[in-house]
Amino acid sequence: MAPDPGPTRRKLIDAATTLFARHGVAGVSRAEIGRAAGQRNTAALVYHFGDLDGILRAVLGENVARLRERRMAMLADAVAASPTDVRPVMKAFVLPRADLADGDWRDRAYAQIHADLTGHPAWTTAAVAHATRNGGGPEVTAELVRRCPDVPADLQADRILLVAAFVVRATAARARALDMGGADPAEYHRTHALFVANLVDVGVAAVTAPVSEETREASAIASA
Repeated sequence: MAPDPGPTRRKLIDAATTLFARHGVAGVSRAEIGRAAGQRNTAALVYHFGDLDGILRAVLGENVARLRERRMAMLADAVAASPTDVRPVMKAFVLPRADLADGDWRDRAYAQIHADLTGHPAWTTAAVAHATRNGGGPEVTAELVRRCPDVPADLQADRILLVAAFVVRATAARARALDMGGADPAEYHRTHALFVANLVDVGVAAVTAPVSEETREASAIASA
């Protein structure tokens, strides 16, 4: 009977998750992941994932699926509760991501990995980019655009991208502080609700802010 590949695959994913979060996606080699997973060479990584891109997609896939499931459930609740209220939809956008900083080591590592990818898009292949976008963000974005009719859709999309980048980076910084031991975990846990609520406030303010005449003129020129 062939050996069960599950344990080796899990060790490789966990090793890659740790190293990608610690050193950045571009700073890790197949050999380093293999050694951290207790493998003597890179054959196991190649067998299970093909290359670094493959194992990165595996790391992302596990986390993005959970983000999507939670976001879609929260979005459904928000739609059922009110056809116009922006805050519960923004919370569906922010909370699943922000809660990574309050999760286990894998959650915190993923928060840092995604921020690293967001900060260095040149490192990201089309397949990796697709994996990072499959977390329910487009569906929540569409609902936010629908609920803010006073803001042109193209401008609203830009605003939501800015909110997303802010939330990703803020969550990663919080996760990194806990992982490095530079912050008191008890203090961070006591203030996590405030951290989330404030992020949601910032997001709501961004998507509902009036559009200035200067911005409308610049948008009209850009669209001409």
